[in-house]
This record gives sequence, C-alpha cells and structure tokens, in this order.
Amino acid sequence: MSATALSAHLAAPRAAGSLLLLRASGRAFAVPIGCAQSVFRIETTTRLPGAPDCVLGLVNLRGQIVPLTSLALRLDPNDKAGGSAPLGVVFDWGGRSIAAAVESVGDVVQAGGEDIVPPPPTIDPALTELVVAVLRRGRELIPVLDIAALFEFPVKSAEPATRRLARETA
Repeated sequence: MSATALSAHLAAPRAAGSLLLLRASGRAFAVPIGCAQSVFRIETTTRLPGAPDCVLGLVNLRGQIVPLTSLALRLDPNDKAGGSAPLGVVFDWGGRSIAAAVESVGDVVQAGGEDIVPPPPTIDPALTELVVAVLRRGRELIPVLDIAALFEFPVKSAEPATRRLARETA
C-alpha cells in the first residue's frame, strides 16, 4: 500500500493500522509502519547545494544513496537544533527510498476505532498539510504524519541551476 493510500486509510473513521512512534523537536509523532523500511544511526552526510534547508544531504546506506531530511526542520523551519538528530528512518516514497532524521524511534502501536481521529481545526498552521490524523494514546494526542506530504518540498527556484549557469556564462 502506498504512503498516500495508507495515510488516507488511517484518516478514515474507525480505521485500524500499525503506527511507528518517533520524536522530533521534543515532540511525539506517528507514521504508518507500512511506509517505514529501516532505522539507522546517522554518521556522515553529503550536503546538496541548492536543496531546501530541511534536506540535510545524502547518506550512503549499504551502497544505496538516500536523501536525508530533518523531520524537525520540515515541521518547523526555525528549529535551531533541527539538524542534530542522531537517527534516520528510511521510508518508501513512491517506490524510492528517502530518510528522515529523528531524535528517537519508539514503539509500534496498533491503532483503531476511537484511537484515530481527524486533526482538530486548531492544529498548528505549519502542520496542517502534514498531519492526516491524530492518535489518542492515553492522555497524549500524537499527530499522524502524511508521508507523501512530508517529502513534498517547496521549490527554491523555478529555474534549474544548469540553465541559470549557462545564461550567466553566455
């Protein structure tokens, strides 16, 4: 099941599904476990010139080059410690692998029935497009992130760097 389909399934009333709990910026979040591939310790990243600020760079995972995004910076571009998360979670994003840097990875929880509710209208405006549902876990309310939306980045420049370079050197 794709990330978008699974996110839509979880947002439906009384839907059931397994969610992976993780932390970024000191806050708990949940993601559909079906989208998560693996967890790794972040060691070395290679910066990507011109990438959005939330993209930390590329990592080499067992010979596969994977883009690494800071979940903290994606959720809050002003987060001062956004690039210091020690762990990465690899997700399947439309048949390609992409990773998110997180502070910690927690339990996998089975959620269903009254556990999953639509996001409230008072949700932080910065999270509106990224949160597909809210998980009730005891007294805690945990935003469930939409993986497809999480990795859709704003474009910095509409003009490709190669075209800009050719124009500048002409």
